[in-house]
Amino acid sequence: MCYNLKEGALRKCKVNINSSIGGSENSVCAEGYLEASGDNFIVGYALDGDRCTLSYCDNTAEQIRVGGQNVKITFKEGEKTFCEIGSGDFRGGFEVYTKSLKVISGKGGVKLTLEYFSGADGEKNALSFVAAYTEQEKK
Repeated sequence: MCYNLKEGALRKCKVNINSSIGGSENSVCAEGYLEASGDNFIVGYALDGDRCTLSYCDNTAEQIRVGGQNVKITFKEGEKTFCEIGSGDFRGGFEVYTKSLKVISGKGGVKLTLEYFSGADGEKNALSFVAAYTEQEKK
């Protein structure tokens, strides 16, 4: 993944996440930081006390959550990847098939949307992740 994008410092942003996992809808908002270069980006934010990042580079998205819940999941359109979940000796995971992965990047921030299937049952899931620069951070 691209971790040193080399285009300016991290800038403050507002993060909005809308997800549909197994038919259950969820929306959360958080404050965070965004570094972007072209379509590639990395967003850092806190969620329920956990440190989270979402990065996108080379047509691959990676979501990492560290803290009370540890999760690392990779998404690549048209491919099966793996979601690792747990901590210490208690680790497990499941396969993920990413049906679609789209990114829009611009002066206001970034938007990532994806549709994926997870687990042995192929549960259908969707995610919309928007990181918008806060007004004072817009250039």
